[in-house]
Amino acid sequence: MNTVIDTSLKQLEDITAILLQRIDLVSYEELSTFADERELLVQHITDSQESISSGHVTRLKELQKYDQVILSKMEEYKNEASKWLSRQGAIREQKNAYGASYNVDSFFVDHKK
Repeated sequence: MNTVIDTSLKQLEDITAILLQRIDLVSYEELSTFADERELLVQHITDSQESISSGHVTRLKELQKYDQVILSKMEEYKNEASKWLSRQGAIREQKNAYGASYNVDSFFVDHKK
């Protein structure tokens, strides 16, 4: 039994389970933190790749089933950010159109009748 793989795999299962329990409430910051932690744990497992047993492979395949749910949530935040950036671009264009600079030496005369 390789303790590095077992420990890393157990931590990976734990953080994945916690994330999946709250997937509808999770913020993009939490997703980012999860991805960073997951990357580190997977790196530990990969470093000890020669000691991976068939039981470990089965557990990893089980975890892989949840990837699409997590990726869907990430895609949702990506689309939300893209829409926000588009709106900001439109607002900037409107500001530039309405905020055109005027000649300071000119004046406006209003004739009342």
